[in-house]
Amino acid sequence: MPFSFASKALNLVLLAVFSSACNPSLNWRETRIGETGLTALFPCKPDQLTRWVPLASAPVEIHLTACDAGGASFAISHAELAEGRTAPDGLAQWRKATLANMSATQTTETPIDIRTTSAPVISMLVQAQGKRSDGSTVSLHGVWIVSGKRVFHAAVYAPKVTAEMSDTFFSGLEFQ
Repeated sequence: MPFSFASKALNLVLLAVFSSACNPSLNWRETRIGETGLTALFPCKPDQLTRWVPLASAPVEIHLTACDAGGASFAISHAELAEGRTAPDGLAQWRKATLANMSATQTTETPIDIRTTSAPVISMLVQAQGKRSDGSTVSLHGVWIVSGKRVFHAAVYAPKVTAEMSDTFFSGLEFQ
């Protein structure tokens, strides 16, 4: 029995709906962050890049692992500070620069526990509202972490960061 045009169109629409239901915008996967001992959950396949920036009064090599999914950017940056540089000072400068770059307002800070099977880590969750370089509104949920001589910044940037985005991303951070 031949299909009518309406029947074919309905089947195509149903196929598109069911296909999109099987392809969530946040497809979480575990990712190792270089040789740092940190693993994280990313909602997409992250890209990696490296660049030199001033941190704690000296240039350091920052390694970035990041991707975009579900209207948000997910990123983890890390660096190892040179001898004579203190991680808390470097982290404070990093946090200050990040918040200044987004002209942050309405900033809140709360301690956050990061899972670890190795040395203890010190971490703080910062939530802020600000502006992107194009003037659009952006929210940040960011964690700055000290682990030995290494400093880390894990962040979710979006017009509105949802609980699914930040809770899953930050609960997936684990040092081994």
